[in-house]
Amino acid sequence: IMWPRTPEEHGRQHNRAFVSYMDRECAAKAICAMNGKEFHGCTLRIAWGKRVAIPSCPVFVLNESDPQKLPPTGRPFNAKRPMGAGRMFTSTPTAAIGRTDDSDDDAMLEVLVERPLDQKLVRLIHWTVEHVIKHGPEFECLLISKTYGDARFLFLTEHELTEHAYYRWRMYSLLNGDTKSMWRDQMFFMYDRGPIWIPPKIERGELRSDDISARQAGALSSEDEENTERSRDRLGRRARDRFERRVQRVCGPERGVIAEAMAFAIEHAYAAKEVVDVVCEALLDASTSPTDKLCKLMLISDILHNSSAQVANAWRLRQAFEERLDEIFAEIAAVHKAIEARLKAEHFRKQVLAVLAVWEAWMMFPQETICKLSATLQ
Repeated sequence: IMWPRTPEEHGRQHNRAFVSYMDRECAAKAICAMNGKEFHGCTLRIAWGKRVAIPSCPVFVLNESDPQKLPPTGRPFNAKRPMGAGRMFTSTPTAAIGRTDDSDDDAMLEVLVERPLDQKLVRLIHWTVEHVIKHGPEFECLLISKTYGDARFLFLTEHELTEHAYYRWRMYSLLNGDTKSMWRDQMFFMYDRGPIWIPPKIERGELRSDDISARQAGALSSEDEENTERSRDRLGRRARDRFERRVQRVCGPERGVIAEAMAFAIEHAYAAKEVVDVVCEALLDASTSPTDKLCKLMLISDILHNSSAQVANAWRLRQAFEERLDEIFAEIAAVHKAIEARLKAEHFRKQVLAVLAVWEAWMMFPQETICKLSATLQ
């Protein structure tokens, strides 16, 4: 807040202040929503201020489970971009290797699934899911027609409601082997080229004895078994094999493929060193083409961007990648020098420099580090 100091400033009868948002998109929405509005008898006048450094974590985050919901985004399932998406790497470097449309931007949207607070509504949703699974989609269509205008069943047709997202996730979860009170809480893609779904957390009070006994009897999914195998800072054998396959599939500008590997890395940040080793091994592989190396670099950039997420140990990924930067860019510089066609070499160099420019804008690493990495391509 810029408190008045001089007599002239006191005479204005109003104060000025700077408000910093974590990304430009949120700031733009705030300007549109508040400029010209009346607040305690004063007309708010809001405009863009100077650019400032932002903290790694926001000072205030709106509680989206509060009855005061955020306005609809207009996207399916009310999906939204994650915090900081206005600075995301998804559009600029991806387009640099041949992507010409922005339709894949939605692949990085997130659907945060939340359990409704109204327990009667929760029971109604669970009842509906069970009967739709039992009787098929025809039952759902019949129920929609029979309950038209009934506010209790709005979750069937109002796709922007959080209750609808919970309904869709609940059905998907049960159809894919989860139980009523035990489900996988990893982020996942429900359908191709769609948003990332983030399941609700399992509360201890929801665990039932039959689920626990089933787990003890060995009725575990492959991912559950992987979780029992892993140590504190190592990937399980199944987890590493699965991650290696996902990283190997990152060989083109397909946004969903890169996002899938990124999500896996963030979820398994407890094994940050091994996750980084897998990605670096793929990039440093001598048989990897220059285009594939760029794709792996994009994957690294996506992981770095999301390493500030509120996920346990995610910060360790940035630290682990920073230790390998010299090795990574030495390989990239060698590949650049080995490209005989001058135009192709220059195109390759510009793409890598674009990535570094994004890192600089994010303030991901110290300025000296960015300059040193850029110098390897001169």
